[in-house]
Amino acid sequence: MAIFNKFQRAKQVAEILLRYGLDEFFERSNLEKWLPESLSNKLANESSGSVSVYERIRRAMEELGTTYVKLGQMLSDRRDLLPVEMITELQKLQDKVEVQPIDIAEKFQRELGIDIHEHFETLASEPMASASIGQVFKGRLKNGQDVAVKIKREGIDEVIKADLLILQDLVNFLEQRNDIISNLQPKALLNTFKESITTELSLESERRSIERFANNFKQDSRILVPQTYSNLSNNNILCMDFVYGSKVTNKAQIEQQGLLAKDVALLGLDLYMKQVFEFGLFHADPHPGNILLTPDGQIAFIDLGAMGKLSPKERELLGNCLYYASQKNVRKIIETIKQLAVSYNVPNEKTLENDLSEIFMLLTESNLAGLDISELMNRFTKIMSENSIIMPEGVYLLAKGFAQIEGIGRYLYPELDIAAVLKPYVTQMLKKRFSPKRVISENFEKIADSYNNWLSLPEEVKIFLQKISNKEIRLEHEIHGLERFRKTVERVGVMLIIAALIIAASILSLNENLPQLNGIPMPSLICGAIALVLAVFLLIKRIDKKHHHKKNDDLGDLDEETLKEIKELTRD
Repeated sequence: MAIFNKFQRAKQVAEILLRYGLDEFFERSNLEKWLPESLSNKLANESSGSVSVYERIRRAMEELGTTYVKLGQMLSDRRDLLPVEMITELQKLQDKVEVQPIDIAEKFQRELGIDIHEHFETLASEPMASASIGQVFKGRLKNGQDVAVKIKREGIDEVIKADLLILQDLVNFLEQRNDIISNLQPKALLNTFKESITTELSLESERRSIERFANNFKQDSRILVPQTYSNLSNNNILCMDFVYGSKVTNKAQIEQQGLLAKDVALLGLDLYMKQVFEFGLFHADPHPGNILLTPDGQIAFIDLGAMGKLSPKERELLGNCLYYASQKNVRKIIETIKQLAVSYNVPNEKTLENDLSEIFMLLTESNLAGLDISELMNRFTKIMSENSIIMPEGVYLLAKGFAQIEGIGRYLYPELDIAAVLKPYVTQMLKKRFSPKRVISENFEKIADSYNNWLSLPEEVKIFLQKISNKEIRLEHEIHGLERFRKTVERVGVMLIIAALIIAASILSLNENLPQLNGIPMPSLICGAIALVLAVFLLIKRIDKKHHHKKNDDLGDLDEETLKEIKELTRD
């Protein structure tokens, strides 16, 4: 069935592309084999006229429907890949969908096997909102709770599956025949898009995201997360509490509620930073229509179908990037990027280093307050693309989310200091990274690995080593360099102590509540001073050792008889 739909849908796609004068795509693909010959000459260039190619692409995508609109919306955030003119057009993309008539009672009976009259006091027959994937109906439960019921469109799954098969064929074909497209790594882009739209298609996945989101903020009264109803939901139906509120950008409503726009801006930003850095689950499309201010002054993030995710490791590495950026340590940033990247195929690291250094021009003390975080993120993603680096999808969604949430913040509060909002979260991440508990844990893991290596030794080797330890076996072999080895171990031990003191000094420097000298906590200074003394001690020992070796080398030129006489004289 899917293959049949694929060929049917491919014909539709070809017809629409030709109608908008985009026949050049057929020269780079194999879509023409699905197109009737009569259409090729009749429809080509019919609608091109004086309209730009980018506008024609946007119009064609809108007519092609859900899959291509969603794809265009995703690409509209990739300034690192596409020209500005195309980005501008793709940002205008809108779902041009008509209301799909539906028998709601029959839908609930077929999907869930329930009678809506047993659960709902009222349930509208006409949708209050209609989108490409689903329609939303307002209702009221028997207990008096107002709810929003999202119902997925009939047949949308089959259309999107067919579109994805077509796009896969097109990507495979173009990647083999066009080096420019191949360098953009279209397969990785398509896989990301597949995952995103498949997740958005699943209303059950959206319900789970809402519940996880609610659990993350269960102790935070500043945010409102709607309750979902699992008994009235499945993969095609989602029932949740209706959220009353106004757009967060409605300044008149903010003033009417006796609130300050500045406070609302900082509250929304803080809650978004918490989503990103504390929980690693964040709204992937935080535009003004998806963030409401409730009558109680709470912030409500709605439409949680598209969520960005960052693993604890990814969050830590992003925090490290921000820290190294503040230190202007490009080499450390590159090392961190290597760990964070999904694919790292940099042709010239020196070029990458120069590109990243340019970003530091935006990070001077004088302009931190007015820092444009969206511009910074756009530059970063562009550098990644130009240097053949693919980052996790969460990073690209974060760049988009930051741009949107910052835009809202600056609209409400033009003097917004985004760096000040970020600082507490980055500081907290660094404290966790260099905490004594973390350091001890990591060293314990190393010890555990060593123990496991011991356990993995053959039993005969263990027995042999044990007998040596019990002096059951004597080794009549002279071991050269044993004394040197002992001294090396001692030196390494001192170096470890120095390292521990430096780490302790770093941790203590973050604590602003300790007694300070010239702005630096005293315990941090003490640890640093001890580390310095030990380092000087090691240096002196090293110099003395070299001097001793040189003296012995000079004596080595004498014959044995002369050396014997010198030793006798020394003894006397």
